[in-house]
Amino acid sequence: MQSRLALSCLSLALLAGTAHATPTLYLGMNGGTMERVYADKVLPAFEKANNVKVVIVPGTSSDILAKVQANQANPQMHVMFLDDGIMYRAISMGLCDKLAPSPPLEQIPAKARIKDEAVAVTLGVTGLGYNARMFKDKGWAAPTSWMDLADSRFKDKVVFQSLASSTFGLHGFLMFNRIQGGDETNVEPGFKAWPTTVGPNVLEYIASSAKISEMVQTDEAAIFPLTPTQVATQKLLGIPMEYAQPK
Repeated sequence: MQSRLALSCLSLALLAGTAHATPTLYLGMNGGTMERVYADKVLPAFEKANNVKVVIVPGTSSDILAKVQANQANPQMHVMFLDDGIMYRAISMGLCDKLAPSPPLEQIPAKARIKDEAVAVTLGVTGLGYNARMFKDKGWAAPTSWMDLADSRFKDKVVFQSLASSTFGLHGFLMFNRIQGGDETNVEPGFKAWPTTVGPNVLEYIASSAKISEMVQTDEAAIFPLTPTQVATQKLLGIPMEYAQPK
């Protein structure tokens, strides 16, 4: 399942200032690793090339959306990076301007654009992360299917991200919904089957994936939707996670 992290332009009214002042752009995006990569490797060259200063406003996609929505009449951010599901909400709320035509934009495939108001900056795979230490101790084989989330072995050990605030949780549910016979235009099969399949195994519905590492360390979480990049990042920090790509 593909996970799109999208970028959307907002009102540029904040650029107004004195003629000699360096313009400042406010960029809402995820904190942590992503913020450090952009601050160290991407933004310095952009600032130099465009004679601007970029200030990162860190937060989850839900945090950024809430801040932009609260200040819609007087925008505090020029650009926001949001997970794809949250970006669709931002567009439906009228928070995004149309993207200005440009040669670089024309080079981006149509499937990487959302209604001409947002464009993907990364594409990644969403699959299953799991607690490698717990699986080893219990002699469990690595997961191979989205339906492993419904396995009775994982009673109260599934951690699922909220569909309203996380692309990973949304993707996990949509894949489960496909298995139940639904699709992106019909999610009733998934909602109907959830209470008797995956639902009983869910320990907690969390707002952000940031909590998963803590729950893995305390062995509260056995299995959860996540990306290989996120899992690799946690492994570098010593968290006993592994990634499995479901069939």
